[in-house]
Amino acid sequence: MTDETPDTSHTNYPSPPARYTLRLIEVKGMLFLARRNIRARSGSLEELQAFAGEVRRNNLLFGWWGVVALVWNVMALRRNGAALKTLRGLAASGKAAEGWYPDPVGKHGARWWDGTTWTDRVRDEASDPPAPVAE
Repeated sequence: MTDETPDTSHTNYPSPPARYTLRLIEVKGMLFLARRNIRARSGSLEELQAFAGEVRRNNLLFGWWGVVALVWNVMALRRNGAALKTLRGLAASGKAAEGWYPDPVGKHGARWWDGTTWTDRVRDEASDPPAPVAE
């Protein structure tokens, strides 16, 4: 476990960059065979919209070529659309998820962001920022 030391020099730091995780369903079909795959990626809104476009193109090109794949593909397109809508809603809030982020000043390895402001909770090891999940 990590020791946390109080630090009160956290006022007026900029908020952390918003990162999200998007999980999408990819379908490929060939006659009576079908494969459904969950693909996940983390990144900014723009990166994840490009990822969603890639998965959508794949589903539209390869998801119709089988009986089972046809059904799965319709479901995947609907669910992926809903996940993208959820992602856009999260991004519209403009807020990063609460969690440990790299200290904006660099004085410590990581600082706790409570979802609205930086706190005085710090730790000396770096941490990957959390990513809200849109499914």
